[in-house]
Amino acid sequence: MNPLISVIMPVYNVEKYICRSIESVMTQTLTNIEIIIVDDCGNDRSIPMVQGYLKKDNRIRIIRHDINQGLGQARNTGIENSKGKYIFFLDSDDWIEKNTLEIMYNMCIETQSQIVECGSKLVYDNGNTNSFLSNNLGTKDRCEALALMSEHKIGFMAWDKLYDAEFIKSKNLKFPKILHEDINFAIQCAYYANKIVVIPNELYNYYQRDNSISNTTITSKHLDSYFEVINNLSTFAKEVDLYSQNPEIIEKLFNSITNWLLDNLLKFYSGEGNSIEKKQNVIKSLSKYSNNEFFVNSMLNFLLNNIIYEKSKLNKKNVKNTLKTLFRRFVKI
Repeated sequence: MNPLISVIMPVYNVEKYICRSIESVMTQTLTNIEIIIVDDCGNDRSIPMVQGYLKKDNRIRIIRHDINQGLGQARNTGIENSKGKYIFFLDSDDWIEKNTLEIMYNMCIETQSQIVECGSKLVYDNGNTNSFLSNNLGTKDRCEALALMSEHKIGFMAWDKLYDAEFIKSKNLKFPKILHEDINFAIQCAYYANKIVVIPNELYNYYQRDNSISNTTITSKHLDSYFEVINNLSTFAKEVDLYSQNPEIIEKLFNSITNWLLDNLLKFYSGEGNSIEKKQNVIKSLSKYSNNEFFVNSMLNFLLNNIIYEKSKLNKKNVKNTLKTLFRRFVKI
């Protein structure tokens, strides 16, 4: 009998956290599951530690990459090898509450939804926590889901959701091979899903490491990844003609992501550890997106709303000079 849920766990250099993570899955109240460990070729003891669980639990499978391919491709490998009716993504330094899968599975069955999203808790190294519980509970259709996503009221994350596996596979939904890979995947899922349900239960624990992607110094690689997210979204929006279907929502999505990009761009420019050469290379990379009307419009909207002045530590004069330098590459001002 095939499992009800495939829990996909990419593993890369997480020996300090893997036991807590995998044991939180092994002890779930819903037992008819499979645990897919995707070995992404780390160089610590993570996989030998996982192998120690194989004799204890026959629900665990290890799938090995030949070379390191990153989180997005590791998740794709998990999807391709999954046998469950539903799919759940768990980052291997995070953990879930004991009844997480049972609650989310029952909600999927009860509502016949393609996606169920739960609440989450951000856990810091010092033990402090922040809860993320949506006030927009209940069942959402495509337009509602995308609108809430553009307002950050439904998350861009992959890991706080249970997905119908047939839905994911039939639409050939995959993660791009970039940082911030969740964003494009989440938007496409929201677009294609007939029904998404948001529940109030705080079930996922997201561990904020000091050296995690979301907590590190902004680099040119991070910025280029945001550019790719915007470019991918632009391509997808044109493929499905999303702009003509609901121009207001797609504009909000672009504005939301561009706000992230420019906020991080300013952090990059104000960072003491970034050389002039690195900053010049980032400016040059903007020229690749000079023909992306969504990106240009979103950047202009960012300026008009003066978000930069509110969030940046730079003074207005420096901000204006920086932006003039940036825009001169692809917008005549």
